[in-house]
Amino acid sequence: MRILQLFLRGIGAWPDVDDHKSPVDVRHVWFFHHLRKSHLLFGTSLTVFALQLRYIRDTDKSDFLQMGFIYICLFMNAVYLTRILLPQRDNYKTLFKDFMEKVHLFYYRNNSDYAMKTYMQVNRISHLFTLVLTSQTVSGIILYTFTPIYSNISSGVFTNHHRNISYELSIYYSFPFNPEEYLPAYVIVSCLNVMLSCVTSTCFCMMDLYLSLVIFQIWGHLKILKNTMETFPVPVNGMVYAQNELVFVEQRLKMTVDYHRFLMNFVLRMSETFGAMILVYYAFHQICGCLLLLGCAQMDMKALGTYVPMTIIVFQQLIQVSIIFELIGSMSEKLIDAAYSIPWECMDRECRRLVLLLLLKVQSPIHLKAMGVADVGVQTMTTILKTSMSYFTFLQSVPK
Repeated sequence: MRILQLFLRGIGAWPDVDDHKSPVDVRHVWFFHHLRKSHLLFGTSLTVFALQLRYIRDTDKSDFLQMGFIYICLFMNAVYLTRILLPQRDNYKTLFKDFMEKVHLFYYRNNSDYAMKTYMQVNRISHLFTLVLTSQTVSGIILYTFTPIYSNISSGVFTNHHRNISYELSIYYSFPFNPEEYLPAYVIVSCLNVMLSCVTSTCFCMMDLYLSLVIFQIWGHLKILKNTMETFPVPVNGMVYAQNELVFVEQRLKMTVDYHRFLMNFVLRMSETFGAMILVYYAFHQICGCLLLLGCAQMDMKALGTYVPMTIIVFQQLIQVSIIFELIGSMSEKLIDAAYSIPWECMDRECRRLVLLLLLKVQSPIHLKAMGVADVGVQTMTTILKTSMSYFTFLQSVPK
């Protein structure tokens, strides 16, 4: 959580969940009070997005490799724009606060030995996954920043200014001056591109990390809930519960129903908060998957060096996020058998009604939905991959 906090604060996506003040309190300075960091980043990226569109309109480039890369950068900026203002929405802040103060397994670890075991397991998984996503963030920044610099050095454009070679940039957009021909302009634009690469890579990977950590916690809750049902105490006499046992049984059943309702409500709020962002993210993978495969299909060294690393990262992120989201659905489906294993036949009428209510509730698997359009998981991921391959095969057959 400290690593996540470090990165999310950098893009203004870590809401204040307590009254702790930083050593330098700038909230009373007018500029910082009225202009949040995420608003500043949104304005910068929106300006760059408009300049990218203008560059595509005015450019006379016919090189498919370069134009495909420019379109991918444009789509990445569109995804970034949908994410950077999300932390300023009230439902995001409320959801974040509830996750930090109510949902995290830290507050449930002492309920039972199994809860402590699950908490430690989820904690280890979360830690390892945080290290993986942090390395992906740094790798994305390095890939976008140093690949064009390496290409410029290899082409000799820095050593021989009289050769008819343009400077290669990491992000292309329209400027009053031409950064592809003049070295001072190239240096200025490259420095700006480094900043854009840092915030974009951070926004992509760290927002995925935040969602994944929440999913891991909910998965742990579902495991605890499943264990609670499977280890439900049986009657002492082996036939029916005694009257004094029914009081405890009814209380435990109510707690189980409320626990399941609490998890379902939280996932529903997650769908409402992140549904639009996930839908745009899936659309990005659908469109860019075709472009990336077409770029790799050119089979020359420049194309492979440009598109293969990006293709691996994009498809890996799609598979990674979808599999993690599938954890909730697959675990929630196991609750059906777990609920039926409760010894309902030994209970009285009131307790059986509670068991019936629980059985009805667990019939609907818990899934995160993208604006109610599709479940976020392996099935949607498979559809996107198949569609990308189909479009790629079709475009390969179209004459140049």
